[in-house]
Amino acid sequence: IYQAKDEHIYIIGTPWERFAPAIGRPDLVADPRYQSGQDRISRQDELDKIVQEWVGARTASEAYEAMKKAGIPSALVRTVDQALEDPQTLVREMLVEVEHPTLGKIRVVGSPLKLSETPGKVLRPGYPPGYDNKEVYSTLLGLTQTEVEELRRDGVI
Repeated sequence: IYQAKDEHIYIIGTPWERFAPAIGRPDLVADPRYQSGQDRISRQDELDKIVQEWVGARTASEAYEAMKKAGIPSALVRTVDQALEDPQTLVREMLVEVEHPTLGKIRVVGSPLKLSETPGKVLRPGYPPGYDNKEVYSTLLGLTQTEVEELRRDGVI
């Protein structure tokens, strides 16, 4: 992750033969100090300085576009607010509004599953612990109110 003039960018500098020219350093491709992946790993600190100098002279968007053009894996690092308002987040319905029993309408994370025949769906928010106890004890377990009170008195529930 590198600091640009305005924001941060995440860059995976491979393939090396495309990356070095993309940052204006085609000379590094033939440099014997950086021939193998292991060579580059052992000199990561000095390479990070070179990349940081290049990125730091640009906006994150400019650096991202250069990486994109060269086919280098990269991404703009987003704040939580930026990620939540990103058009892709919104179009994929990764935030949905649901009704909460005590808070009213709230936004929660939507389902990442986007299957054509069985799409995921958020039916309700997470409720406080014990919210469904009455339904579970009486409907699902078939306990009477007296039995529930006995279990509560005995510290079982």
